[in-house]
Amino acid sequence: MKYSNTSQKAVRKANVMQQDLLLPDLSVRETLQYAADLRLASFPDSAQRIAIVESVILELGLKECADIRIGSSIHKGCSGGEKGRVTHPSSVSWSDFVMR
Repeated sequence: MKYSNTSQKAVRKANVMQQDLLLPDLSVRETLQYAADLRLASFPDSAQRIAIVESVILELGLKECADIRIGSSIHKGCSGGEKGRVTHPSSVSWSDFVMR
């Protein structure tokens, strides 16, 4: 590797996990509800958290697979794309969904 200046620049490397950290025995709805219960603990009304989860399911196009288990490499579940959409709201700020 050649650089234009005389000092060598540091090369940084990182490993990125390719596997979602989801519980394979939970359904899509249960997974999102679990995430909402943890992240929206300040909402004392569980009905409000359930309504937020249902709106997230609709917005992310997960209605058809909402009651299907996440699954694993051993037990079939929802598709890889659906798993990715389940992972997204679990990792972002739930306040984006609350304000809608």
